[in-house]
Amino acid sequence: MDFAVFSDPAFDAKSWVNEALRPPNREPSANADTHASGLVMKLQMFIQEVNNSLEATSEQVVQDLPRVVRSVDLVNQEVTSLKDRIGAVKNEVEKVERETAESMRMLMVFDTVKSRMEATSSALQEADNWETLSADVDKAFASNDLAAMSSTLLGMQRSLMVLQDVPDYDQRQERVKRLQDQLEVAMSPKLMKAFADHDDGAAHECAVTFRDMDRENRVGHYYIQCHVAPLQASWQKLSADDTSPLSTVLPKFYGEVEELWSAERAWAPVVFAADSEAKVAQLICDVLAARTPSMHAVLKDDLGDGPDQLGRLVATFAATKSFAAKLSAQHPPLDTHVAHALLSPFFPYQMTYRKLQQLHLEHTSGTFAIPDTADDLTTLVAHVKETVPAVLAQLDEAVDTCFVLTAGTACGDLVHCLNEFLSSVAAMLNTCVPRVARAVSDRRTAVQGDADDWAAAESVFGLIESTGRLFLGLKRFERKLAARIAVIIQPDYHQDELANFSMLYHVGDKSWREAALETHAVAARPRASVLDAALEELRDVNRAFHELAFDTVLVPLRLKLSTLSHIEDWRDLASIDDFSLSPLPYVTAVGEHLLTIPQQLEPFITASVSDGTDDAATDYLMVALETGHLPACLALPTKADASEDDISTADHWLEAVAKALVSQYVVEIKKIVTLTPKGCAQLCSDIEYLCNVLSALDIPAPMDLQHVNQLLAVDASQFGKCASEIQASKEIISRLRSARNITL
Repeated sequence: MDFAVFSDPAFDAKSWVNEALRPPNREPSANADTHASGLVMKLQMFIQEVNNSLEATSEQVVQDLPRVVRSVDLVNQEVTSLKDRIGAVKNEVEKVERETAESMRMLMVFDTVKSRMEATSSALQEADNWETLSADVDKAFASNDLAAMSSTLLGMQRSLMVLQDVPDYDQRQERVKRLQDQLEVAMSPKLMKAFADHDDGAAHECAVTFRDMDRENRVGHYYIQCHVAPLQASWQKLSADDTSPLSTVLPKFYGEVEELWSAERAWAPVVFAADSEAKVAQLICDVLAARTPSMHAVLKDDLGDGPDQLGRLVATFAATKSFAAKLSAQHPPLDTHVAHALLSPFFPYQMTYRKLQQLHLEHTSGTFAIPDTADDLTTLVAHVKETVPAVLAQLDEAVDTCFVLTAGTACGDLVHCLNEFLSSVAAMLNTCVPRVARAVSDRRTAVQGDADDWAAAESVFGLIESTGRLFLGLKRFERKLAARIAVIIQPDYHQDELANFSMLYHVGDKSWREAALETHAVAARPRASVLDAALEELRDVNRAFHELAFDTVLVPLRLKLSTLSHIEDWRDLASIDDFSLSPLPYVTAVGEHLLTIPQQLEPFITASVSDGTDDAATDYLMVALETGHLPACLALPTKADASEDDISTADHWLEAVAKALVSQYVVEIKKIVTLTPKGCAQLCSDIEYLCNVLSALDIPAPMDLQHVNQLLAVDASQFGKCASEIQASKEIISRLRSARNITL
């Protein structure tokens, strides 16, 4: 039992009893009465124990009380005695003060007199020293002995400090200043040599002399001058090299500056102590600022007006940032003045990033133009196929340029430039459409409409495959762009001062962040795009390619079907016994052509899937088909028990071509003027063959074709009833009733 609870100030007897009698606090086999009796016994024993303890403690206190009283009396007596002694000491001190006050006053007067006499003696000595030093200074300076010159001049400075009230003080001060100038001129070669050779003793000696002359700032001047001159000569030599771009020359100069930075950071504390880091930073700034010709002028000459202006600028800026990163890695964070000296020549170009990027992309898009001599299909398709990866590579390069040159802050301008660039690409592809159409027409004329000639169709499918590659590449590109923008819109992105230093100077307000947030929000949405303006133009071109491909595949089949209504056997009753019920050549040619479509499309689909990365399950033709246009293609799959994801590109094309073909077939059947019973049987045989071909391709026969087949097969007496039951179109019923010469 825990008895400590009874000493708790908030102890409640009722609560304790209730808690003690609860089942968790008693043995399962004991009832409440037995448990309560045990608790009472324990409490009684505890009370007895407490009473015994209290009784023993009380007896001990009674025994010790007389001794405590005696101790208290002794302490009281000692306190009284100490009080009397303190009073006596106080009286003695007051007595001494009264007796020695006059003596102390006289001692203070004597001390003041002594101090004044010593000051007067010192002044007289310094006045005498001035005369002596004035007589010796010319001799000391004539000897070129720097130690003697320094010692004499410093003595004159000390003498001048106590002669401030003499009438010719200004003349004496002017003379000392001239002598200081002479000593500085005489000592500066030694000081600069000490800086160049890292001579600790000589540098420290000269620095002390300059400090005693109150010219300590001149030490830093000579320190910088000592190191600027050699690097200035190196810069002039490197910048005069017209055979190499600045991006390759500049790292050599930066390498020399880096060596200076590392060496001086290790040695400068010998002379400049705690101020050494600031002095070395100032040295690097002055080295960069003293370049003649200036970095701005050399950069301008290097960039010129050529098409590679932006590429040269990015390469040079990347070399500069790489150098800044090395300096920052040695001693982070990089001094802001050094960073400004390095990057400031690039600020004007960062401010005009949009214009530079536009000019670069305009030049690049001009290289994608289709040559005037490219009129054959093979050349046109090959040109477009080569252009697509070049376009995607150019997009990636533009993003890299933006993030290198502006740290991503110009992403709004970047998106604008990319839309213009892709619009020009769409315009180039659009000019390709009529030229491909002419080439297809020429090819069709050359093969005289041969439906088995797939060369033209394969070429057009190659164009569609290229647009699919482009659309898929743009989708991946936007995901990568969104990921990179997501980094710069983080609230703590500015903490990396080196990476964002150009950004801080490039943008004077926070509008860039708003543009970046907006761009990221659009690029990150699955069904949105920051390139919508250009994508719509590309979709138009893609639709034109699809329509061209569709016509290329379908036209030869239409030519085969165009002879259907002119077959004489449909109405020639004399040949009824010889009329064959096997499918006629026109329909077998059409069926065979349909069966070859999956084989012709397979090379494109296989190549697309094997080329895929994260979208390996989607081929390029399907990507293009998502924004393309097939006139007869349904919005949803029509195959039984097939989801949209199960429909392949070949299935879409087959269904579209088959539906258009059947529609044309029905149109041609309706043109037949006369159908004999044998002709009806033959036409039913042809239709059955075509339906079997469609079934083999897993394409259901359209209802119009089924209605025509049923109306041709039914007996003339049942024609009206059948027409009512199947609910065929009025035009089909009317045309077939007229061709079969049936009167209702």
